[in-house]
Amino acid sequence: NNSCPIQLHDNCQYSRSNAVRKYIGDLTVMCIKQFEQDLKTLHETGTEGEISKCDFKGKLKDLNNHLINECTLNLIDCWFKPFGCNHTCVRQNIDDHLISKMKLHFNLVTKLLQSMKQEIQLKDNRIKQMERDFQQELLKYRADIEIIKKDFNDKEQQASSNHEKIVKLLEEKNTKLLQKLNLQYKQKEKEEEDKKQTHESSSVSSKLIKTFDGHTNTVNSIDYSTFDDFQFICSGSDDKTVRVWNIDSNKQIQSFNGHSDYVCCVKFSRYHYHNNRQNIFALHHMTKPFVFGISNIIINYKY
Repeated sequence: NNSCPIQLHDNCQYSRSNAVRKYIGDLTVMCIKQFEQDLKTLHETGTEGEISKCDFKGKLKDLNNHLINECTLNLIDCWFKPFGCNHTCVRQNIDDHLISKMKLHFNLVTKLLQSMKQEIQLKDNRIKQMERDFQQELLKYRADIEIIKKDFNDKEQQASSNHEKIVKLLEEKNTKLLQKLNLQYKQKEKEEEDKKQTHESSSVSSKLIKTFDGHTNTVNSIDYSTFDDFQFICSGSDDKTVRVWNIDSNKQIQSFNGHSDYVCCVKFSRYHYHNNRQNIFALHHMTKPFVFGISNIIINYKY
């Protein structure tokens, strides 16, 4: 009946007896991922390098929350995944990966930038070609107008009474043609410019957009999230504070003080946002991790 405290599944045999549920929920267990790793290590020999461990030993009812939010064996993606690096590892090994693969990451970023530059150059060449085609088309229409005028002058002696009327009709036709060409050219030019701006906005930019002032020491980590049509940034610093900023108003809306050491890392929780409509973020300083909750501005915090 989907009553399992660990994970929802069919044909669950978990007892609904309050007494039994209490005893089972209070059983002390170790981390499942650590247990699986120990089994794997037991059957393998010659393992080199430092192996990450999870020291969780707690109640069965708390295991699911630990696996989702706290387990040090959870895998995370490389920071350069948007550029093509698909490496995953535990959180404590990410720095080693970033350092050892620095050249690879640099090449991935460089490759993406070069690709974007080539695409922009291609768009520029297309625009220039359109300008040349427009000039040739305009010269063609001007030549046609000159031919028409010449024919008109040749026939002027035969139809002098219709001279002004024919000239007016030709000028109106010429004006409409030029207006049509100009309109088409401007529309094409606008479309190409919009595409160019779209591609340029997706590339790495060094333009300063906003500045958030408040920290008094080095900022070690930031993260971005949205909530109820608002955009937020949280930041952790060596000044032992965590601050939350409203991007739209460019203002600091909350500061968490009282940490005993540097704040090394902050991160919004996607799980709580999508499942509970709560903005939760976690942070880690030199001694222990913390978890904070945000709803509208700030609801509470706990660790």
